[in-house]
Amino acid sequence: MMDLTSPAVVRELITRHGFSFTKSLGQNFITSRSALERMIALSGIDDETGVLEIGPGIGTLTRELSAHAAAVAAVEIDQALLPLLKETLSDCGNVTVYHQDALKLDLPRFCREALPYEKLAVCANLPYYITTPLVTILLEARCFSTLTFLLQKEAVDRLCARPGDDGYCAASAVVRYYAEPKLAFRVGADCFIPRPKVGSAVMTLRPVERTLSEAQEKLVLRMIQAAFSQRRKTLTNTFSSAGLCTREEAAALLSACGYREDIRGEALAAEDFIKLACAMRAE
Repeated sequence: MMDLTSPAVVRELITRHGFSFTKSLGQNFITSRSALERMIALSGIDDETGVLEIGPGIGTLTRELSAHAAAVAAVEIDQALLPLLKETLSDCGNVTVYHQDALKLDLPRFCREALPYEKLAVCANLPYYITTPLVTILLEARCFSTLTFLLQKEAVDRLCARPGDDGYCAASAVVRYYAEPKLAFRVGADCFIPRPKVGSAVMTLRPVERTLSEAQEKLVLRMIQAAFSQRRKTLTNTFSSAGLCTREEAAALLSACGYREDIRGEALAAEDFIKLACAMRAE
């Protein structure tokens, strides 16, 4: 059995296949077995779970997922990795590799066809360059009971941020609308090939149920995007600039919901935006 957590094995594999890392794809292959085992444990994956993996690389995490899950759908955009994955996953009968762009997937349809299981999860060492849009797409799909990611530490900090934190942004609020994010543990740079210049960490996302209508949800997300598009401006200005309401209506809405009229979006959590959206729809 090929040990893909061995740096020597990984180097021999990529050399033999003539593989070259593509910097723009943010490719860093993990070689820490303990980190992989902790990710699997956190994800709650079992033999009844269908797992989506984005960016399998050479298949290091994929092999571990295969040993625990009912089936694994691994989506890889880099065609140069397909021959390596064919070799490293040759004995993993419950794994299917899809040469596709994860950002362009119709996720509900893809999951119905590739992972026809009642319980679905995402577990991935995400390519860093698509972190925020991909996490948002995966949450919006509402297909998964758990999502476990290995990301750049700064990305984890941003996605887990709360109002008042330095990294708090629109993505932070959007993530907390859909799920409860948590930084699980850090992973050192020496656990990857090639060695990244920044720290990494594993985070979990547990989806939360919302009872909002589709129209209310769209309004919440529009409010969040508007609030952070000009984050130094007050919500009365950003809401009116985004065409959500007039400045006078925004001021009245904020006052009615118990907020100062000069408050900025960076001071509000996802629950606050929900409160404002519901109040606006009730008027």
